[in-house]
Amino acid sequence: MDTAGTWSASWTTIVGSFTSYRPGLAVFNSKLYYFESVGTTHALRYKSMNDAGMWSSWSSVPTGSTNAGPSPVVYNDTLWLVVKGLAGSKLWYATTTTPDTAATWSSWTSLAGSSASAPSVVVVPETNVLHIAVRGNSLPKTWHRTYNGTTWSAWEAMDAQDPDAQTTDTPVMNIFYWFGGQDGAQ
Repeated sequence: MDTAGTWSASWTTIVGSFTSYRPGLAVFNSKLYYFESVGTTHALRYKSMNDAGMWSSWSSVPTGSTNAGPSPVVYNDTLWLVVKGLAGSKLWYATTTTPDTAATWSSWTSLAGSSASAPSVVVVPETNVLHIAVRGNSLPKTWHRTYNGTTWSAWEAMDAQDPDAQTTDTPVMNIFYWFGGQDGAQ
C-alpha cells in the first residue's frame, strides 16, 4: 500500500526472503520491518522498508532463533520481538529502540511459559497494555498474558469456562476500530 492508501496491482518479492514460517511485520519509526526465521539453524533476521519503498540489507537478531513465526510489536517506543524458542518451546522476547543497528538488541528474556506454535502479540493503545496469546504445549488451549509497562500478569486460559475449547494453531489478536454509527450509518 502506498502513502495515499492505494494497494499495488501485484505482489512484490522481498529479495532474499526464504522462510518456512509466517513472517512478522511491524511499523517502527516510520519504517516497515519484516522479520523471518531461516535455514537449518532457524536464525532470526530482518530488514526494513523506507518511505521510498526501498528495502535495507538483512540484519540478524543476535543469538535469536525460532521454528515458528516471529511476532514483532511496538510498545512504549520500543520494538519488541516475541518468539517461541527451539529448546523446549519456551517463550522469549528481545527489544530494541534502534533496530538499524543489530548490536543494540537486548538479551533474550524468558516469558516463563511455552507454546506449541508462534505467539500472537498486540498493544491496546487506549490502555497501553501489551497482550500475548499462545497455544499451550500440553493442553491445546489458548493462554493469555499482559504487560502494563511495569508488571507481567500471570498466564491465564482464555477459554477457562469451556473445558472442551481447544485450538490447533497460533491464536490471532488484532485491534479493530469501527467509525460508523450504531446501525452502521456514517
